[in-house]
Amino acid sequence: PATKNQAELSAMLSDGTVVRGQVAIDDTNFQKKGLKKIFYTKSVKLNESARKSILKADYILIGPGNYYESIIANLIVSGFKEAIKKTKAKIILPVNLTNKHGHTKHWKTSDYVSGIEKYLGKKIDIILVNNEPPTKTQIERYQLKEGSGVLVEDNMEDSRVVRWPLLSHAFMNYGKTDARAKARSFIRHDSQKLAECVGEIIKKK
Repeated sequence: PATKNQAELSAMLSDGTVVRGQVAIDDTNFQKKGLKKIFYTKSVKLNESARKSILKADYILIGPGNYYESIIANLIVSGFKEAIKKTKAKIILPVNLTNKHGHTKHWKTSDYVSGIEKYLGKKIDIILVNNEPPTKTQIERYQLKEGSGVLVEDNMEDSRVVRWPLLSHAFMNYGKTDARAKARSFIRHDSQKLAECVGEIIKKK
């Protein structure tokens, strides 16, 4: 839990209610209650080493990860947007494989792209989209947990899109002592496949 002196990730709902803390945000249904903004209770500044790395980088990967709590939480750090605008690095977005109930349910590839571009303040250069279907077991487990609308639909016909088999076929089992097990994903990217895909993209540029 954050102390009074720590910055805390928070969300303001449509009715003005403020939800504080990552766990509370994770459990809040934004699609039902409406979301005005995601913010920190205190200013969080971009680390100077990170700023220099962004400015020097050739490629920057954004994601994959929990949309609000992992991806957007980094994009709203003070100074990040300014550094991204100045860098000449190509921005690569591996689009999430699944949607989160109450946050991004029924979202399509275009929703993730437009949402993240809004926070970045610039266009994404390369959009990575998985073209490998989940196993029957993965789908059954995920739909049992989240219901329909959890798989991200590939709906973009765009020259920036690179389609590649990025799915992990490892079945995720979470321990009984994991307090957040129910919130975790059964369908994930394969880190090795993702690395190979990015490597091939860099070779061709």
